[in-house]
Amino acid sequence: MFTFTWFEFALASTFFTAAFWLVCRNLMKTENDHAVFALLIQWVPLVFFLPFLAFETIRIPGFEGNVGSADASMGWFWLILAGVAWALQQVLVFKSLRFTSASVREPVYQTKLLWAALFAVLLAHEVPATGAWLGIALVLLGALVMAYRSPAGESSREGLILVLSSAALTGLAYVFDKLALAYSSVTAYALIVSVVSGSVIALHLTREGAWNRLLPFARLHVRTLLLASVTGALSYWLMVKAISVGPVGSVAAVFEIAMVLTTVGGIVLLGERQALGRKVLGMALAVVGALVLRGYLAVA
Repeated sequence: MFTFTWFEFALASTFFTAAFWLVCRNLMKTENDHAVFALLIQWVPLVFFLPFLAFETIRIPGFEGNVGSADASMGWFWLILAGVAWALQQVLVFKSLRFTSASVREPVYQTKLLWAALFAVLLAHEVPATGAWLGIALVLLGALVMAYRSPAGESSREGLILVLSSAALTGLAYVFDKLALAYSSVTAYALIVSVVSGSVIALHLTREGAWNRLLPFARLHVRTLLLASVTGALSYWLMVKAISVGPVGSVAAVFEIAMVLTTVGGIVLLGERQALGRKVLGMALAVVGALVLRGYLAVA
């Protein structure tokens, strides 16, 4: 009987991640309300997490008999840090979509792989094996090949800075997810983090006085919001599931397959065909790296 491992959960997440980013890129290249979009993307998917509650034993820090007050405090500490990190990441990454094409943004965004591995060593004390480091290096090399000297019109300096910043926050958020999941079940965690990160973005909108733009934006882009919400919710749930049972550095590397899928989608669906040969080479390196991480290509 086939048993799902962290690899299968991570791989499934990449398909929904790619669909999510293509939908978002198609919208945000013409829209400028990145904070409003980030808030809706955090709160609308909450309803899609609810069905998953029926398939797991719910655990929340401080609401389970074998979790002491000290453990509960640490659980909420990591959970809130994860929510804040994801909120900041969402605002930055959606803003970057206006200044970088999907086929360039995705490779540059993959620097999150190094941040995830580094923060995992520092905070979670997870040191990747030799083969894992090789797989990570191959995926990152593929990303660099694809991002090198991106054609004019596909990116800007501001866009690249935003992407790099969001990548660092993503790597940090992955590790916060891993640490917090020791105290929570997967779906309960995903729900709470979405509420926390959405609340942080809501505070930002309050400071900007932007609440009056929320409903008009939602009415104008209702179909896009629903599609992004479904793909985003499934992507995040599967990602958290993979992180809960697998090593952060290796799981984060498998997520890079989303780069391949998003790049192909950008080329085929959004017409981003500049530097096609380099993009194909970068994708090939990323795929080989993922195969090494899974163990399909042995490393002596």
